[in-house]
Amino acid sequence: MREILWDLIRADMYVKDHISDSMKADRNIAFYKEIFQIHKTSQEQFRESYLYYKAHPGEMKSMLDSLEKRSLVQVPKEVRPGDTARKLPKFRKTDIQ
Repeated sequence: MREILWDLIRADMYVKDHISDSMKADRNIAFYKEIFQIHKTSQEQFRESYLYYKAHPGEMKSMLDSLEKRSLVQVPKEVRPGDTARKLPKFRKTDIQ
């Protein structure tokens, strides 16, 4: 779940900064499909996992905190929030937890 959510957030950031308003929804859908495929999961499996974390706020907070920490440590400066020159790295499955 953590890795999928990480990629979804990065895709959202890219679309927000680089895609015209008229194409945002279509591009998000395409990115999400690609991300689910890379992680060998489905939208339904992701939704079920998300609902589990939503029902367990302590675990959700822990996961989101780890993603925030990861963004500060691992994301190159040009991709960090607040930077107007963001470049989206390729999506890939990693071993980082």
